[in-house]
Amino acid sequence: MKNSLFKNCLIFVVILLFIGTYINSAIGQDAIENKKLLLKEQSNSFEEWLFDLKIRTLLMIGRFPSLSGCIIKNDTVVWSKGYGWARPAKRPDADTVYMAASISKSVTATALLQLYEKKMFNLTDDVNKYLDFKVRNPKFPEVNITFQMLLAHQSSLNDNDVLIDGWISLMNDLTSFLGYPEYPYPRIMEYILPNGSLYKESIWRDKPPGEETQYTSVSFMLLEHLFNQISGESLEEYCRENIFKPLNMTNTSFQRSHFNRKQLAIPYARLFLLNFPLPQFQLIHAPSSLRTTVEDLSHFLIAHMTGGVYNGARILNESTVEEMHRIQYPNSHYGLGWIYFDENEDGIQGHSGLWLGCDSNMLMRPSDNVGVIFFMNKGVLSAHETSVFYKIRQELFLKAEDF
Repeated sequence: MKNSLFKNCLIFVVILLFIGTYINSAIGQDAIENKKLLLKEQSNSFEEWLFDLKIRTLLMIGRFPSLSGCIIKNDTVVWSKGYGWARPAKRPDADTVYMAASISKSVTATALLQLYEKKMFNLTDDVNKYLDFKVRNPKFPEVNITFQMLLAHQSSLNDNDVLIDGWISLMNDLTSFLGYPEYPYPRIMEYILPNGSLYKESIWRDKPPGEETQYTSVSFMLLEHLFNQISGESLEEYCRENIFKPLNMTNTSFQRSHFNRKQLAIPYARLFLLNFPLPQFQLIHAPSSLRTTVEDLSHFLIAHMTGGVYNGARILNESTVEEMHRIQYPNSHYGLGWIYFDENEDGIQGHSGLWLGCDSNMLMRPSDNVGVIFFMNKGVLSAHETSVFYKIRQELFLKAEDF
């Protein structure tokens, strides 16, 4: 009996020891896992702090007042943040609107390609079929100018005086304030026709259309007029219904008056080592007047990264997106309203914009399906500012590897 009792007690003790060991082991393992998780969170927190410090330091070195940016992986925004001051005592946030400058060209091209999908024109058509005046390079009057040439900066048009843009913008602001219509209308005629009030012979290059690449905003001024003639709508009205609404871009417009002034990041220019605020220019629509937020523009870029679709809304067919992103001419790096940046940049493509008081960037790297958008409210003009700009861009693409 005693032996039996002893055996039972021994078995019971062994079972208790086994259970206790198992529980302690499990608790110990949980503790280790919790500790690992805590260390990982602390590490991530430290890395984020270090990244923020890098960006803030670069902004200070470049003397840029603010930056608003985001990173996209596949079809999702995985990181978004604002730094500095968009307005006095206001950090940039999801609703802060920046000037997008020449990113306007990608939106304009997207709108035109929607008309192309509706068979309202062909890319190789002579644009004179759709105009209410005749356009030719006076030096090569026998050579047609096509939509493809205009969209890919191959039309032989030339931006002969960047100050003209600013002058017309100022004239528009003054005449709008006084209740008069925009001056001149259609302004593109004043630029490119030999009898135009703003015409200079240098507006046309000494090479025939289709032969040589020259980046120009003037070609997109002509494209806007073509768009109006073909669609019967203004670019702003059409994009609102056919691009901005489907993509849920609620804080995007070509019109400065669309926004509450407090939404707008103040543009700055550097003078005598100080940043001075600039007026909120109303630039020329198709080439340069888009204003938007990082969040809104991320929807547009995701659509381009995913073959024309954002959140179930399709704005272009996949084949059209491929054509838009394809380099159109030999020895060029332009698609249709789209830019390929130099080859050492890992195939980075998209569009950027620069104007007094802004530097805007909408970039994608197809090799790993990463997108980067960032806006700054001061232009990158000097060699020093350019070097800082490239470092910021590099840091954002490196950060994308964390996701």
